[in-house]
Amino acid sequence: MAGGNERRGLQLHYDLEISQQGGSTAVNELRAQRRLWQQRLNWEIQNISLELIVNIFRGVADHLNYEHRVFNSQEFLKSREPLDQPFYKEVLESHIFHIFLKDRLNRKMDAYTRMEQSTRSEAE
Repeated sequence: MAGGNERRGLQLHYDLEISQQGGSTAVNELRAQRRLWQQRLNWEIQNISLELIVNIFRGVADHLNYEHRVFNSQEFLKSREPLDQPFYKEVLESHIFHIFLKDRLNRKMDAYTRMEQSTRSEAE
C-alpha cells in the first residue's frame, strides 16, 4: 500500500508543478515535461542517496593504511556509535564493501570521492 501512496504523492507533486505553469500545452509537450521532471527527480534521489552513503562511510579513509593496503575494521567499528555497530559489522563483511575498500585504496576518483571531498568541510 505504501508504494501506491508514494506514487500518488509523486503524481500530485508533478501535477502541482504543471498546474503552476498555466496555459494549455500539447500532449507530447506534457510527456516531454514529465520525462524531464522524472529525470530531475531521479537525479535528486541519486544525489541524496550518495550523500547518505558518504555520511555513513565518511570515516573509512581514516582507517586505511595505503602503504600496506589494509583497512583497520576494528578501529573503524570502535569509532561508530555502539548501537550502530551491528549494522556496520554486517556491511563490513559484504562483497560490495570490499569492492568499495579496493576503490578507496586505489584512490579511485569516483562519485563517492567527489561527494566526500565536496562535503568534507561541512562535516568537520
